[in-house]
Amino acid sequence: MRSKVNSLLTSLTDFQFHLLLILTPLIFIPHNYEIFEFNKIILVYILTATILTSSISKMILLNRIQIPRTPFDIPIILILISRTISTVMSIDRHTSLWGYYSRFNEGLIATFAYIILFYCFVEHFSKKTRLHNLVFSLFSGALLVAIWGLPGYFGFDLSCLIINGQLTYTCWQADSNPMNRIYSTLGQPNWFGAYLSITLPLGVAYILLKRPSKVWAWVLVMAGMYLSFTLSFSRGASLGLLASVIIFLSLILLSRYKKSLELNLRQASKPLLVLLGLCLAINLFFGSAFTKRPVTLKKLSSTQLESGGTESGQIRLIVWKGAIEIFKKYPIFGSGLETFAYAYTASRPIEHNLTSEWEFIYNKAHNEYLNS
Repeated sequence: MRSKVNSLLTSLTDFQFHLLLILTPLIFIPHNYEIFEFNKIILVYILTATILTSSISKMILLNRIQIPRTPFDIPIILILISRTISTVMSIDRHTSLWGYYSRFNEGLIATFAYIILFYCFVEHFSKKTRLHNLVFSLFSGALLVAIWGLPGYFGFDLSCLIINGQLTYTCWQADSNPMNRIYSTLGQPNWFGAYLSITLPLGVAYILLKRPSKVWAWVLVMAGMYLSFTLSFSRGASLGLLASVIIFLSLILLSRYKKSLELNLRQASKPLLVLLGLCLAINLFFGSAFTKRPVTLKKLSSTQLESGGTESGQIRLIVWKGAIEIFKKYPIFGSGLETFAYAYTASRPIEHNLTSEWEFIYNKAHNEYLNS
C-alpha cells in the first residue's frame, strides 16, 4: 500500500512540474487588467503549493523529512536573508512583499516560491530519465510559445483571436504592435527573446543526440524557433543566445575530450551546418536585433519627442545614472524589493525629460546590479 501511494505521489509531482514548464509561458487571461504576468505568477504559486504538498506528503510517508543539500545552499540562504531584510526596511513593504503592480513576480513571496521549487526539483529529479522528460517539456513549451507568436509579425496575432475574436493585430496599442516585434504569450519582446535564448541550445542538444531519421525534423523545428526569436529584435537576448551557444559548445567539446559523453559529431555536422545556413538566411531576409530595428530613429538638434523615439541604449544610460543615485541613498539593502519605480522618481536625471520616454514610469533599471 505504501509503495503504491509513494508511486502515486511521485507521478503527481512529475505531472505538476511538467505543467509548470508547459503552461506557465503559455497562460494568459484577457479578462484581467494585466493579462500576462499576473496570471503566470498565480499559476506558479498554485503549482508551488501543490508540489510542496506532494513532496511533504512523500517525506512523511517514507519517514524521511530532510532538505536536499546542494552547492548553492549558502548563496541561497544569503540571498533569502538579504531580501527579507530589504523587505522589512523597504520604503513600501507591501510592494516588496508581493512585487510591483503589474509584475508581481519578484517580491519576497515569489522568492520563497522559487526556492521551494528549486529544492523540490533537486529532491525529485535525481534520475536521468525523469530529468530528460522534464527538459523535453521545457523545450515543448518554448516551441508552442514560438509558434503562437510567429503569425503576429505578419498581422495575424493568435492572442487577438482570443481577446476580441479577430485574427488581426488591432487588439494591441500601436507601441505594442507585434508586427514590429513579436512577444507571443509573454507580453514583452525582450522577455520572449530571453526565454527562447535559454531553450534554443536544448534543440541543438537534441540534434546531437537524435537518430538520423529524426534529425532533420529537429532542424526544421529549430529554424522555426530561431525565426520567432529573430522577430523579437531583442539585442540583450541575442547576446545571451550567443553566450549560451558558446558555453554549450565548449561543454560539448570538453565532454568529447574527456569521453564522458558519446556523440557522433561527424554525423551531426551536416544537420548543424544546414541549421546554421537557415539561421543566416533568416537574418539576411528579416534582419536582426543589430541590423534592423522596428522604428527608424531620427536625430534632432534639441529633443527627440517628435521623432521615432530615443535610442534605447541612450535611455538605459540615463536610467542607470538615476539608479546609482538611489544606491547612494540606500547603499546596503536598497530601497526595498521592487520599489525602483518609487525611488527613481526622486532621483530621476533631468535629461530623462528630453527623451521620447519622458512620461514612462520606469519600474526597473534594466540592470540587475542597479535594481533597488
